[in-house]
Amino acid sequence: MVHAAVPIARVSFFALSTLILAGTRPFVAGNIQTVAMDSGGTGLEASLYLAATSLCIGASLLTKGQSFRATGLIPIALVLCYCGVSLAWSVSLVHAAPRFAQVTLVTFALFIFMVKTPPLVVLNLAAAAFAVVMFADLASVLAVQNAIHHSAALDENLIGAWKGVHIHKNYAGAVAAAGALIFYCRWKHRIGRYNLALMALSLVFMIGTSSKTSILICIGLIPLLEFRACLQGRLGRAGFLFLCTFLAVILVLTLILNGPDIWSWLAASRYFSARTELWAALAGYISHNPVFGSGYGSFWRTGIYSPILGLTDGWGIRTGQGHNGYLDTIVTLGVPGFLLTLFAFVVAPLLRLLLDRGKRNVFTDVSFVFVVFCLLHNLMETSILNGNNPVYLILMVGIGLGLAASYQGSPDTHAARSRAWAGIESDDEPLAGRR
Repeated sequence: MVHAAVPIARVSFFALSTLILAGTRPFVAGNIQTVAMDSGGTGLEASLYLAATSLCIGASLLTKGQSFRATGLIPIALVLCYCGVSLAWSVSLVHAAPRFAQVTLVTFALFIFMVKTPPLVVLNLAAAAFAVVMFADLASVLAVQNAIHHSAALDENLIGAWKGVHIHKNYAGAVAAAGALIFYCRWKHRIGRYNLALMALSLVFMIGTSSKTSILICIGLIPLLEFRACLQGRLGRAGFLFLCTFLAVILVLTLILNGPDIWSWLAASRYFSARTELWAALAGYISHNPVFGSGYGSFWRTGIYSPILGLTDGWGIRTGQGHNGYLDTIVTLGVPGFLLTLFAFVVAPLLRLLLDRGKRNVFTDVSFVFVVFCLLHNLMETSILNGNNPVYLILMVGIGLGLAASYQGSPDTHAARSRAWAGIESDDEPLAGRR
């Protein structure tokens, strides 16, 4: 039974990853704004998530071994507990409760699998999921009309953008960008084959989505990854941490001292204008509800109970999110919940990456690009604590691999332990010398 749990856990993790990355509404007509007013998913969607998460949790618990200490997950567990407590003052419990159940099951399934599974296996399965979704996206663009935003879309700026099997180009762009990053890291560390080809195909699809946020972050992250490695090697961990802290303080002071001018520039920008109007509405709600917020999962897509209906109109009430994960967290969980979330999903992972104990390897590189990608992406889109959002999956995999890398040795050590823990020869394949 225990031996059979290993392949079941791996298949269910792969299935869950693919499900989240691809979404459950392929080729939906219109765009995400059409779906944003819906109160929730269908029974089929709920069944798919329940089956994948339950299998992953059950099979993972039966597997032997532990690849890293799970104490690093305590902050995330506390955030989920706080989300559960916030249901007590939820604006719409009937909508919030299923969303809380979903994000809890998804998070627990992902992390219990990563705790019990060698990180090399996690990396390979995640890369396989990205590859499958990427091929499905490219094939659908060639064969399916609704894989491209067309003239029926509500927003004329979307016309011609690729979305593949996803509900919107921004989801498609984020998945393609993260796929390109993981294939780059695997190529650089000589893990697996065809990584350059897979990276190139992912970049082609990413460009086709015209998702500006994902494209800009992806293009900037590769040189940033190399710059981080070079700079951290020269300054050492303490010096690099000091430099990062100094730059962060300068950035915060700049934002504080020049806040009005920056806001005016954003409001005048064609790319930011609609978002700044929405952000202003959210800021107004926060000023009146700074401590508790609306409760987890209760602000958006709750029909007539949605607080956004009394704050703005037009595009703002159809979007289904605040287009800023940090603002949305304050809106739903209040300032206390936001600070807890900020520590669990931003401060702790970044500190772990900046002060990683071992030398640079594929796990620290993937963790770095995934975590930083998601944190920057949430400046313009919302995915934090959204269990069915692909960017949330990317963030969880990044945090999990970072935890594994901080508690273990080199990638070759991980590979050597794979066979002992899982009993599968292919996991013990040497990393060096492969492309």
